[in-house]
Amino acid sequence: MKVTMWISKIKDKATGKIYDQLQHEQVIHFQFGFGTDGTKTLWPRIQCNTLLRASDLGDEVSEVPKGKALGLAAAHEKRESRNGP
Repeated sequence: MKVTMWISKIKDKATGKIYDQLQHEQVIHFQFGFGTDGTKTLWPRIQCNTLLRASDLGDEVSEVPKGKALGLAAAHEKRESRNGP
C-alpha cells in the first residue's frame, strides 16, 4: 500500500475565509491468482479523498444527518446557495 497526503490552504470566494483541507491518495494492489498455471495478476485500487475540519464548515455540519458524510462539493453547493456564486 502507498499513501500520499498533503494539506492545502483554500480561500472561500464567497466569504474570503481561508481554511485547510487535507487530501490523500491511497493505492493498494490486490493480487489474484487468475491463471491455471499459478500466475498472479495485480489489480490496483486507487482512492482519493478530501477532508475538511468540521469547524471550517460552520452551518453545513449541522445539516448533515448523523452517520452521513458531507463531501466538499456538497458543502460548496450549500454555501453558494446561501451566498450566491
